Amino acid sequence: MEFAAPKERLRHGSAAARKETWKLLPKEHVEHPYSAREVKELRDLLLDEEDLDVRTTGMICLDRVLHLTGPVLEESFHNWIFQSFRQAHTESRSGRKRSLVVTVCDHEYVRDVQAQVEVARHLPADRYPHTVFRHAALHSPDWADVELNKAEAICFIGRPSLFKDCRIIDHFPPDLRFSIEPPGPDESETFFRVCQNRPKAGRLIFPTTQDAARRHDHAIVQRFVIPMGAQKVTVVIIAGGSSLGTFGAAQWLTSFPWNAERTSEYARVSGETIDGSTRVEALLKVSAAVHNPARPWRTEIEEKSLFLNKSRNLLKPPTRIALATDSGTLQNADDVRYMLFDEDEAEFASFDYAAAVAVCVKYYLDQRPEMSISGLPGDKRLWPNGNSPVKGGVVNFLRDHLQRHNFNGIVEVAAGVLSFKPGGCKIEVVRAN
Repeated sequence: MEFAAPKERLRHGSAAARKETWKLLPKEHVEHPYSAREVKELRDLLLDEEDLDVRTTGMICLDRVLHLTGPVLEESFHNWIFQSFRQAHTESRSGRKRSLVVTVCDHEYVRDVQAQVEVARHLPADRYPHTVFRHAALHSPDWADVELNKAEAICFIGRPSLFKDCRIIDHFPPDLRFSIEPPGPDESETFFRVCQNRPKAGRLIFPTTQDAARRHDHAIVQRFVIPMGAQKVTVVIIAGGSSLGTFGAAQWLTSFPWNAERTSEYARVSGETIDGSTRVEALLKVSAAVHNPARPWRTEIEEKSLFLNKSRNLLKPPTRIALATDSGTLQNADDVRYMLFDEDEAEFASFDYAAAVAVCVKYYLDQRPEMSISGLPGDKRLWPNGNSPVKGGVVNFLRDHLQRHNFNGIVEVAAGVLSFKPGGCKIEVVRAN
């Protein structure tokens, strides 16, 4: 059972439903160990409980949860990414009752072994009793044997193109930020490469390169939910341009710092609730020394970007904002075809995007880092069609949306004035691709 369901009943259910939910929690904890953050949420719900009978039952049951052999999971990025893999997989009409970690094997059953071991170390059987590790043959995969139709969650270790004839890959979202593609036409390029997909600005290519001493690879970590018939399946991708990148992605996933404070901060900046259905996309650069004869990789990992749903890069605020126009010049907001935060195409909600463009256009045209908020709705250069989305509570809108989410750490809102911090970010106009 996903934690969100009992939490919702404890928060909004009837007294009888709340009492019954508390009684079920110890059993659920054995099958689906609660994390430290989830236990804290249960404590908070118990403190808010006004019905004495329900509160007494809750205290007894929460005490049982804390003393059962099933461990309370420590907060970690890995546990959050694999949240769906440790749900209590109850029988459903379609017979889905397991989660899968799938790798490709060659004729000698060897491929991405280091990455597989790294993931397996953090998915122990006592905590993930319904998670099954399976191999798919590289050349003649038997997906019926893998039993994809029984999986509620699937982790693919290795680039998706390795998993030939896997029907689930055809259901991946078409708007994923990152993908992995074959080498380009250049004969010197032999490795696969990571692509950042930007619908308006064009793709960015991150190749894998190697000389006699070192290999430099790129890798992605992704989590998203796809519909499969009447069911929803959580998919996790751990993949690089080569085996080095895949291993580095697995290491990063199992070691990236994560706690309640970071979760709260990312939710604040992205402006969205963060839960097990949140789309996650990360880009990494992975380097290592090349040895002859070969040795296990000793990786050096550089974090490039992390996106949750449609957020900006959460690992750092932008140092450059580019307003792309057809002519490379700017007269009003209608000239802007798209906006780049560093090299990332901005994907804000419609009102947020229009406001962000307006603020950047005004900054660029006036060449002043400070602007009166009350004057923004009436500036025809910013809203050439006269439809400002912030006519009402403009100050609150800019403070609560633009400052906190999209421009976090770059702009300040005080006393009716919005100002860009000196030296914090450069705004420029570029010619659109």
